[in-house]
Amino acid sequence: MARFFIFVLIIFIIFSFAGVISILDKLFGGFRSITFKLRNDLRALQPELKSWASDHLIKWNRQEMELLSFSQHRQVKKSLLYKFYRGVFQSIYHEPLVVYMQKMYSLDEGVLLIRNSEHEFAYLIVRKEVELFIDEEYFGKLDQQGKLWYNQKNVIAYIDRSESMLLPVHVNNKLAGTLLNESKKESRNPRTFQYLSDMDTVEEKVFLALAFFELIRRSSK
Repeated sequence: MARFFIFVLIIFIIFSFAGVISILDKLFGGFRSITFKLRNDLRALQPELKSWASDHLIKWNRQEMELLSFSQHRQVKKSLLYKFYRGVFQSIYHEPLVVYMQKMYSLDEGVLLIRNSEHEFAYLIVRKEVELFIDEEYFGKLDQQGKLWYNQKNVIAYIDRSESMLLPVHVNNKLAGTLLNESKKESRNPRTFQYLSDMDTVEEKVFLALAFFELIRRSSK
């Protein structure tokens, strides 16, 4: 009798474990399928955005970065499955500087692709995290607090997501610049960046990646 109960217990444990594995496989399998779909979306958007940027955008440099404004031409298309956004941010002199496309299946699932004349910024938005790629190189995950994690231990940059007038952006533990909170602007067509420090090429790319994402995130509300 004791052997019978032990046998039943072993069978129960095996099937319980198999059930847990099945549930986990469905969860992570679903996550993998979402990521695969979003990567395909990015690849589909890249050629069109690159072509448009090369034909229309003003060459990006430090001077133009200082002239970036909140002014944008924006289009929204809706379908039963997703919303599609296309926008162009201009300088304070109404020159096209930054173009983007965004395809959102829900508030926390979609892709965002941004370009200036020099670089491409790609974002995979999945649940509470955003995977960041700059010129197709992986730079980390951006969390809901505005922190960019290269891995689970190291924060390489972060942006203030409060409702303050100026939103500081830190890269490599130093203040790289400040983004003006558009809702607090006091003039009709202000500059987006109110302060910019000296940055090397990589620091500037990371700064722009966080600032561009925050700019579009807030304008989409």
